[in-house]
Amino acid sequence: MNFEMFIKEVKKEVKTLVGEECSVSVNCVMKINRELQGITILQRGTSISPSVYLEDYYKEYQSGRSINEIATEIVSISKQRKHNMVSMAENLQDYQWVKPRLRVKLINYDRNEKLLQTSPHERFLDLAILPYVVLMQEDDIMTTRVPLTLLTTWGIDQATVLMVAKENTLMMNPVVIEEMTDFILHMILKEFNTMESDRENDREEMLKALLGKDTKEKEMYIITNERNLDGAYAAFQTKELATLSDKIGTGKLYILPSSIHELLAIPAAGIEPDKLRDMVKDINCTQVPEEDFLSDTIYEYDRLRNEISLVL
Repeated sequence: MNFEMFIKEVKKEVKTLVGEECSVSVNCVMKINRELQGITILQRGTSISPSVYLEDYYKEYQSGRSINEIATEIVSISKQRKHNMVSMAENLQDYQWVKPRLRVKLINYDRNEKLLQTSPHERFLDLAILPYVVLMQEDDIMTTRVPLTLLTTWGIDQATVLMVAKENTLMMNPVVIEEMTDFILHMILKEFNTMESDRENDREEMLKALLGKDTKEKEMYIITNERNLDGAYAAFQTKELATLSDKIGTGKLYILPSSIHELLAIPAAGIEPDKLRDMVKDINCTQVPEEDFLSDTIYEYDRLRNEISLVL
């Protein structure tokens, strides 16, 4: 059974389970880097109901789970989430409630053009700065994108939302920069499908082969935030990049887009950007989940100009 037929069968089974008191629909929902098929169960007299996405359920079906089991779980999840959604929808109308919960994330511009048409955002190189709202923060973090329609309700403009969200992001989730030699080694070993050695000398030699110089001169750094969640925005803060450049004594850094959660920085001297770009593309294709993809581009930070640019 293909995915389209699976959707029809699940929708039919859900309709049977909820009866005539509810309408059941399947819609395309725009998410970061992708569009998902979401099933919605709407009870008569209500206008709010969560979407339950079907892509993962299709994989479960292919692994042997029955349509009835999947549909039953969807109905149960929809009921649980609906209760939370009612209060959240009311809170989202109140800008004073939303304001301290605003944050930003970086996403790829071209892969999200459709989503960005309905969202406040700011273009940054080949990326977009996108505001969102943190709704729940216990064991898990629940977030929602800010649609343009909410700005009218709040009576504020895009620039204000972005300014507040940026300030909150850096204040509540400060930039973190760490040396990542072992992390990069692991990626290199995966890249070349080589068995990792436990010996320190072997690790040094493998990094030297890639970087062309002693690893102490060519240490890589991971830049993210304290939660390591949507931390790519942190990597483009020129204040922190200037501090890092001064610390390691380099005038230029290459910045590699690991994911929407973190980026990598390395001194640019003596490095061939084409090799880095090929490595980034290969890792994006083979190891980075679609929803976490940021870019295939590499960037350069110039300490003298205190600017970030694309490496073309």
